[in-house]
Amino acid sequence: MLSGISAMLTGSGVLAIFGSAESDNIVVRQVDNNLKIDGLGCYPLDKVNRIVVNAGEGDDVVNLNRVSTVPAYVFGGAGDDVITGTSANDYIEGDDILDASVTLPLTGDFNGDHRTDGLVLRYIDGIGLIATTVFSLGNGNYAVVNDVLGNDAMQVFNASSGPLVGDFNGDGADDLAFVAQDAVAPGLNIVVHFSLRNGLWKTRQQVETDPSNGRGFGF
Repeated sequence: MLSGISAMLTGSGVLAIFGSAESDNIVVRQVDNNLKIDGLGCYPLDKVNRIVVNAGEGDDVVNLNRVSTVPAYVFGGAGDDVITGTSANDYIEGDDILDASVTLPLTGDFNGDHRTDGLVLRYIDGIGLIATTVFSLGNGNYAVVNDVLGNDAMQVFNASSGPLVGDFNGDGADDLAFVAQDAVAPGLNIVVHFSLRNGLWKTRQQVETDPSNGRGFGF
């Protein structure tokens, strides 16, 4: 069922693919200088540094075996899924994190809809920090979306006193921030993950040697 699939290419080079609540067939092929998603279209290969698939509910088929150079992070979600990765280094997770009864450590309005959502931060060896956002649908149901924040984010996460949740760019959706003493420069290592409102994050990092200058992140 292709009609429920959607995709977007972020400015940081993430080709994000979202499945539906039904049983989807998600097929990505590397054709010449493009990545082609069956039923959706093509994306320039040189603009993509990783593929993130959130297949969603249903018994999904995710086939990426015709992709040879771009790593993929595939989250199968609920249902009985069949997942085939790329020829690059992939991370594949078959089920929703909620199935493991993980307690949600953070809450916030991460899509700006005035409902309280949940956020789980997990470390996966070799991958780094994974953010799992659990969006409230307002009717007792939830939508789960994963994104990979990476090893750089994990280093600051380990050194910080804990994540901060707030709307740091004033767009109405809560963001995520870590502040730690920098290991090299005499200042603060500040990492802000700005919510894109759909479970994906745009990351900005800065070492601030003079916190009083008010430079911010250029937003």
